[in-house]
Amino acid sequence: MESFYPQYSKWLFALLFILVVTDCLTAGYGPASGARSISLAGFSSALSGPEALFGNPAGLAADRKVSLYAGHESRFLIREYSTLMAGVAIPGGKGVWGGVYRQFGSGIYRERCTGLSFARPFGPNFMAGLKFEAISVTFPERIRSRTGFMAETGVLYAISAALTIGIRYVEPYWGRIEGAGLAFHPRRMFSIGEVWHISDGLQWMSELEKNRHRPWLFRTAMEWMPANGVFIRAGASGWPFSPSGGAGFQIGKYVFDIAYSYQHVLGFTPAAGIKFTL
Repeated sequence: MESFYPQYSKWLFALLFILVVTDCLTAGYGPASGARSISLAGFSSALSGPEALFGNPAGLAADRKVSLYAGHESRFLIREYSTLMAGVAIPGGKGVWGGVYRQFGSGIYRERCTGLSFARPFGPNFMAGLKFEAISVTFPERIRSRTGFMAETGVLYAISAALTIGIRYVEPYWGRIEGAGLAFHPRRMFSIGEVWHISDGLQWMSELEKNRHRPWLFRTAMEWMPANGVFIRAGASGWPFSPSGGAGFQIGKYVFDIAYSYQHVLGFTPAAGIKFTL
């Protein structure tokens, strides 16, 4: 038994990793989308500003300023499942350009994603955006990474000053990424959501998301600003029921976000992020 563990431990860990990640995906967990989104139950289809770097790309066009974002998510408090995120939004031409980098995993399995997006307004109430990403996957039995591609498009439409509708469509993988007898097949994702400004400082958000091979997933969340520069957030998604929450603090040009989500089997996922706007 003593000689068995060192020789096969990494393969047993890889198998456990695959089983857990598969369960997470079927439970509604996907790529990290920033601490604010995580605190809002993963809502992303109608967020605007720097959050759109990891959500609906159309939202970048809502804020024509240079913005930087950096964040970290510790999925289920397991170091090997952590995610690092970084992005930048730069106005240019008639719209806003965005660049993102994301790494999931810190052990023998890793996913690295590098992307470029562009969004622009079409009139006062309508915005559209595109994003392309290259995804590199490192498997434990391969020295070289396997690469695939992802395309995403989205629109935002302001029905009124208080209500905005967002639609997001993702084609996660073009091509086939294989390793350890496994393969990533294209998994399309479609979501539609709304942000309703109920009053000054209070927003309600809801979203429906459909992934290939998975039932419709519903999310709902609230964001409250009790004082200038302070944000309190809470949300839930399911099924299974998964609550989330968090807070944001704006200090000058900086915004600090903290968040958590909870999965009834695997436990807590804390996250944090920082935004800087010129």
